[in-house]
Amino acid sequence: MARCSRDEARRREQVNERQRACRARKKADLKRFTIDGDEAGIAEAMINSTRLTEAETADHDKVETALAAVVAEWAKRWR
Repeated sequence: MARCSRDEARRREQVNERQRACRARKKADLKRFTIDGDEAGIAEAMINSTRLTEAETADHDKVETALAAVVAEWAKRWR
């Protein structure tokens, strides 16, 4: 049995992680959405609404999480 190279092992781990995340979303009855947006405008809105600090808006994951919270609040209001 041939051994995997480090790159192959890393790629497999990345695939496995995506699969774990996908299964977790499915279990939580969540769907992943992709949107395009004005980065500066979204950052400014996050700062002005006090959801994030200016420093936090440099972290894409934090902005994405905050946007998800905004959309969840909006959806809850309009159900």
